Formats: sequence, C-alpha cells, structure tokens
Amino acid sequence: MHRISHRVHWLWRFHKIHHSAERLYWMNGERRHPLHAALMAGPGLVVLLISGAPPAVVATWFGILTVHLAFQHANLDYSVGWLRHVLGVAEVHRWHHKRDFEDAQVNFGEFSTLWDRMFGTFYDSAGKLGDADVGLHEKDYPRNYFGQFIDPLRPTSAYPAGHKSSQQDESATRS
Repeated sequence: MHRISHRVHWLWRFHKIHHSAERLYWMNGERRHPLHAALMAGPGLVVLLISGAPPAVVATWFGILTVHLAFQHANLDYSVGWLRHVLGVAEVHRWHHKRDFEDAQVNFGEFSTLWDRMFGTFYDSAGKLGDADVGLHEKDYPRNYFGQFIDPLRPTSAYPAGHKSSQQDESATRS
C-alpha cells in the first residue's frame, strides 16, 4: 500500500501529509491522514482477522510497530550495522523522505526491507550522508491539522514535482 500510495495520484494526495514535514522527527511515523492510515493498515488487518490472530497479538504488533516507526523517523544518528539490510531503520528510510520526489522512491518498508529488495527499491545509504532536504516542494501546503485533513479532498490535478505524470504534463504544455 505504501508503494502504491506513491504511484496512484489520489492515494498520494492522502499520503503526502506524511511527507510534508520539513524535518524528520519521531512523530512523523504517525503523521497520517485518518483515511490513509485505514487504507495502509486495512490489508494487514484483514489477513490477521482471517487467520484468527488473537486480539492481544494484534495489539502487541501495533505497539511494536508504533515504537519502530518512531525510531525509523527519528532525527537520531544511529546505526544498526548489517541489520539495515533487513530492517527499515532511519539509516535507510530517511532517503525515502527526500524533497525531490523521484529521489524518494526508495526504502518504502515500514518494518522490513523485504519488499524493497523484491521490487528493486532498496537503497543502501551506508556512509552516504546526502542532502537532508526533506518535505514537499509545495510551499503553500497546509501546516495545520484541519488544512491537511481537507487538502486531499479538494479537486486538483497537481502531481508532485518530479513525478512522471508531472513531467509528461509539462512536456505537453511546452509542445
């Protein structure tokens, strides 16, 4: 769902709230539109319910994931060594929040790097500091909760800067 949220325009409009912070900090992991949070959690919850997972197991998993997301988005300089190849930790996930949309299409994993490895989106950033420029290019993006809650519901045709469809739109207007 995370990867699809970067590819499908209407999903991106809900997900970009998560990417709107101008700096990474521990609360970014839970910075989400409520509808997008339900869409992200929905498929996994359906699998857990169908498999008959006890509520205590589901609650424990959400607790672990919440703490992990806090560390994954924390503005802390820590390294887990070779485990960065297995776990979606801050060391690799911070590249996913780069302001330039096309550069940020890596390291989607919320907990594991498994899917990134399968889809070829894992980027090993060990030893590379890179530009710390995170957030969105839109300078007029709402900063308050209500504005961010309403923004995805407004009609718009704007794609993020660097998005393939945005580049196609620009070349069509130049022709």
